[in-house]
Amino acid sequence: TLVLLGVSDSLVPFGAFSIAAVVSLLAGLGIAVSLRQSGAAAVGWRELMASGRWLLVTGMVPNVAGFAIASLIGSLAGTEALGYAEGARLASQPLTVLGVGLNASLGPRSMEAAYDRDRAAARRIAGVFTIIIVASALAALVVSGAAWPWNPLAWLVPQAYELPGLTALMILGGALAGIVMPAQRELFGGGYERPLAFIEIVASVVSVAVATTTGVIGAYAMPASICISSLWRAAHYQRTLNRMYRTPGATQDAGGVTAITAVLHENTAG
Repeated sequence: TLVLLGVSDSLVPFGAFSIAAVVSLLAGLGIAVSLRQSGAAAVGWRELMASGRWLLVTGMVPNVAGFAIASLIGSLAGTEALGYAEGARLASQPLTVLGVGLNASLGPRSMEAAYDRDRAAARRIAGVFTIIIVASALAALVVSGAAWPWNPLAWLVPQAYELPGLTALMILGGALAGIVMPAQRELFGGGYERPLAFIEIVASVVSVAVATTTGVIGAYAMPASICISSLWRAAHYQRTLNRMYRTPGATQDAGGVTAITAVLHENTAG
């Protein structure tokens, strides 16, 4: 729309993001007001702020690490290597988008299961999530894992296939990153947002540390950092979940994400 309106090219990327953020915020506020007016249970500002700082860290730190990784690749291996890595990342994006969509759909159920300390239900949800992600990753490898004749991305994003196996490794990284999403949501719902934030901080440090090998492995440092940090997350998510499921469930009075999950539970039951 901005392009059609004749907005300067330099303003289009951030302008589009800014407009999307404002529209999303206004839509969220509108939904919140309508829910309050309908009598649905709501979460107060105090409860939101209690967890908001930890959720901010959880969401922000991986993005900062991603920027640092790209900067390291560009500095140590050159912009050409960074272009190859970014091309491979774009070629693997369909899997990432699928993971985000599944997380939006199944994530609330994982949160409710963790809130109730129903590990069996949480495992069933995680199992469905994992099967879909693994099956989709295998399909992605067959269709777009290499510059096959039937691969449309080979001519849409040709730089993704300049280095052998780079896109395939990026797809593997996307699959590993997707598989751990249910565990993250369980920690949200179970009131373990603070330990989760610390896990994300260390995982991001690990990913950046792996990226320092760029001088040796070049563009492959990007998928390597994603794969290794995802495996690190998986191990520590499970260790924390084991501890969480041994403890009683939190109540809405505890504040934070547990309060949000309690309201979600109440509204769903209603």
